[in-house]
Amino acid sequence: MVAILVLNSVLAAAWMVVEVRRCSRTAVLFAVWAEAAIVAILLLLASPSEALIAAPLLMAPGFYLLLALGQRSLAVHSGVVLATVAVLTLAALEDGTESVTTILVRAQIVLTVALGGPASLQALWSRMIRQSQLARRDALTGLYNRRGLADGLDDLASGLIHLGGAASTVAAVVVDIDSFKSVNDNYGHEAGDICLQTLAELMRKHFRRETDRLSRFGGEEFVIFASYDDSTEIRNRLESFRKHVEKSCSV
Repeated sequence: MVAILVLNSVLAAAWMVVEVRRCSRTAVLFAVWAEAAIVAILLLLASPSEALIAAPLLMAPGFYLLLALGQRSLAVHSGVVLATVAVLTLAALEDGTESVTTILVRAQIVLTVALGGPASLQALWSRMIRQSQLARRDALTGLYNRRGLADGLDDLASGLIHLGGAASTVAAVVVDIDSFKSVNDNYGHEAGDICLQTLAELMRKHFRRETDRLSRFGGEEFVIFASYDDSTEIRNRLESFRKHVEKSCSV
């Protein structure tokens, strides 16, 4: 029985490496199967104490759920782990082959491993994502910086390939604020920052497609990569943007 449990866990780990599909039906079905199979085998083991020893293997489906389906799926996993450990603990206490202290300590260790492992990975993952996003963004405007723009171009190319014929052409636009130095000199850097933030907000309002990329390239220079269906459309979008900048960006 233990061999079957180990084999099941190996299969689960192999599937995690090969077939992680975020929010896919396959991922959901596999997660249900993996969780149910491990729980069933644990409950079928002859000794509840042995089942508690093997119960940390429930951590494997937790990792898979986190990687394939996201943080929300951990709530269901946590409920399954708590219920399983509770049943095994009560069965071990009723069996009476080990002391109450030993069984309760073992149950606590199982909960820490099976629940804490995926939760720790989630916390680390979220922190890494936040740090990566901050490194790719301009602190003042929230637009991509140079590094973020370079990385975003790969995403842009992938997005256009996915779209196929729809909006598969991209315009590269450079935006430069005239006489920006005089704004800082005459009104102060705070006023200059407001101008940059206002321009960035207008860019976000006018270029909102999934494949559009907006960047503060340096100082008062900005770069826009905007996808479009035909040349008339992109000209109209750019002219509308220019008129709104003319009306809004004043000190």
